[in-house]
Amino acid sequence: PIDMVRKRNDYARIGVHEMWLIDPEIPQSLIARIPEGGSHLVDVADVDRDDELRSPYLPGFGVRLGDLVER
Repeated sequence: PIDMVRKRNDYARIGVHEMWLIDPEIPQSLIARIPEGGSHLVDVADVDRDDELRSPYLPGFGVRLGDLVER
């Protein structure tokens, strides 16, 4: 959707280096990061319910996607 394109561009412009887009209904997450030397967020991983969300910006942190979205 155009809204997500706009948000990605806005977030990158203000210095956000990584974003997680989580769809709790599926559940699935898309991780986008600005590559070294880059200026735009690019997709780097798709995460499913049983996979862990991890980030180089949060060393030692990891959370299973299913744990975030299960009620």
